[in-house]
Amino acid sequence: QARDERSVSCTTFNILAPIYKRMDSENGRESQNRANWFSRNEKIIDRLLGDRSSIICLQEVWLGNDELVNMYEKRLGDANYRLFKLARTNNRGDGLLTAVHRNYFCVLNHRELLFNDFGDRVAQLLHVESAIPFLQNRSSSYVQQQSLIVNTHLVFPHDHSLSIVRLKQVYKILQYIEAYQEEHKLGPMPIILCGTFIL
Repeated sequence: QARDERSVSCTTFNILAPIYKRMDSENGRESQNRANWFSRNEKIIDRLLGDRSSIICLQEVWLGNDELVNMYEKRLGDANYRLFKLARTNNRGDGLLTAVHRNYFCVLNHRELLFNDFGDRVAQLLHVESAIPFLQNRSSSYVQQQSLIVNTHLVFPHDHSLSIVRLKQVYKILQYIEAYQEEHKLGPMPIILCGTFIL
């Protein structure tokens, strides 16, 4: 069943990079067993394509593995998504992937935010415009709705002291959004903030 292209949906998902996923039967990581990580990520992509979300924000994508990256680029690209990848700093091996469906959005701008602090965290900002005009009730005219999409993965709170680091990361993202809006003289608009925010 076709979804109304004026209706926007978003899927955000931490897919657990194989370099971090511990295997139950051994002490190794999933990254050491190609059959396992390949199969699991094929199923993840199957689910994403089945959901047909207009926005996909993934965290812990194993960007250090070209085969896995190519799998996401090929299958999502073939499904008419435009992809943006951002690796964590200091070659941590994983990162973010944000995909927007071309039937729903035109990407006007894309920015990368490097926290350069504990945890080597990063964030992506996409400035998008609706591909199909929306009816604006006040003037009864159709407009191209602009929005900001932000994807991030905050540092994991291994102990209480990291809660402060996480607050600083959120504050930095909010400051960045505000600065971007001022720089481009943008009025009020929807902001879709996605990511891994474990409390």
